[in-house]
Formats: sequence, C-alpha cells, structure tokens
Amino acid sequence: MTQIETQVVPRHIAVARSVLAGVLAGEPDLDVGLAVSLALAVLDDARPPYPPTERAYVGTAPAPGVAAAQHALAQALRAAASVEESQRIGRAGTELAEAAELVRDHAT
Repeated sequence: MTQIETQVVPRHIAVARSVLAGVLAGEPDLDVGLAVSLALAVLDDARPPYPPTERAYVGTAPAPGVAAAQHALAQALRAAASVEESQRIGRAGTELAEAAELVRDHAT
C-alpha cells in the first residue's frame, strides 16, 4: 500500500477547522450547512493534504455559530504563512459569507 505524504496542520488552520466542524455539529439548516461544508472543504484543499481529522465537534458549550467561524477564519488569515494559504483561507471565507447571509435572512 502506498503512503500518502501529508503536512502538519498549522494551529490557526486547526482552530478554524474545529470551529467550522462545530457549526456543522449544531445542525444548521440545509443551505447554511452546505455553505459551511464547502468552506471547510476549501480550507482543507491543501497540497500535500492535511491528515484526516475527526470532524465531530467536541465541547461542552453550545456549538459555535457562523459568526464565530468567520472570526476564526479572519484570525487564520492574519496568521497565514504563505500566499497560497491566504488565498485558500480567503476562498473559505467567501463561501462562509454565503452562510452568514443566509443566517441573517432567516433572522429577519
């Protein structure tokens, strides 16, 4: 069996992945869930790939919301180590912006 080369997940990316997974654990409606899932997939689209991670949110507090995920991505963007990483985080943020807009629409 061939081993796949992976890279270490930087802390700022790990935090953002955890928060996005937490939003999904809160069982958002379908549209928000799809937008958050796409943001997580974009964030994970690294070469070499990150190792698989448990996507289940583990915590005693309520699941974080989309605003918390946007904050985590903003923090990750500030800590990005390369242009490629910055672009990937930015694309994930763009996908998450759609989820935030959906949440705002449902609140009104």
